[in-house]
Amino acid sequence: PTEGADIDSDASINIRYPNDGDTTYYGQMKAVFPAGDLAVTVKLGVGVASETIAMKAGETVDKDIIVGVGHVVANAFYVPGSRVDDSGLSVDVFKAAKKIDGSREQVSYGFGPDTKYDLPPGEYAIVAKMDQAIGESLVTVKTGERSDVSVVLNAGVLAISAPGATFIEVFSASKDIQGNRKAFGYAYNENHQTTLPAGDYVVSVERGDDRVKSEAPATVKAGERSEIAVP
Repeated sequence: PTEGADIDSDASINIRYPNDGDTTYYGQMKAVFPAGDLAVTVKLGVGVASETIAMKAGETVDKDIIVGVGHVVANAFYVPGSRVDDSGLSVDVFKAAKKIDGSREQVSYGFGPDTKYDLPPGEYAIVAKMDQAIGESLVTVKTGERSDVSVVLNAGVLAISAPGATFIEVFSASKDIQGNRKAFGYAYNENHQTTLPAGDYVVSVERGDDRVKSEAPATVKAGERSEIAVP
C-alpha cells in the first residue's frame, strides 16, 4: 500500500505477457515469463498502479510496486455512541466532488459495521443507510494513513404490530404543499420493524380482502426504540 509497508495479501497482480497471455496473482508472486514486455496492473481496493516491465531471456526481475492508498474504516451510529451493528447497513463511498449535474462518482461500497476501504488520496463522501435512515460524512484520505469515519444517522427504530394485517406502510406525519405524505417503506406482513430518521409518522395498515384501512400515529426518537400496535 505504501513505501516500507507490509505486503498486502488482498492486492491483485494482473500480468499480460507476450502471445496474448494473461494471469492474476494475489499479494506476492513469483513466476517465469517469456521475454518481452509485461504489462503489470496492481489493484488494492480502489487504488491502481500500472507498470511495464521489459523482460529479457535469462534475467530475474525483483520488483516492488507501491499502490499508494490510505485505509478507511467506516461505521454508522443512530446517535453518537450508539453504533449500528446490523448486516442490513449499507455503506457507499463516493468522490466528494460533485459533477455538473450534482451527482457523485461512486468508487466502492460495503455492508455492515466496520466496512473497510483502501482508497487513493483525496476527498470522499461516506454515505451510510439503514432502512430509511441516511447519513453522510466527508473524509480526507492520505497515503499510508488510517481514517476512522463515523456517520451519524440521527435515527431510531420503530417496531409495528398489526394483528391480521396484510400490508403495513409508514408515512411522514406532515404533508407537502401538494397535500401528500412522504412514504418511508412498507411490508406485506402483520409485523414490521424499520429504522427511521427521528420525527413523527403515520402508520397505515390494510386488513382482509376488502383492504380495510386503519392508521395510528408514531414518534421516533433518535437512539431509541419505539413500539406501537395498530388496531
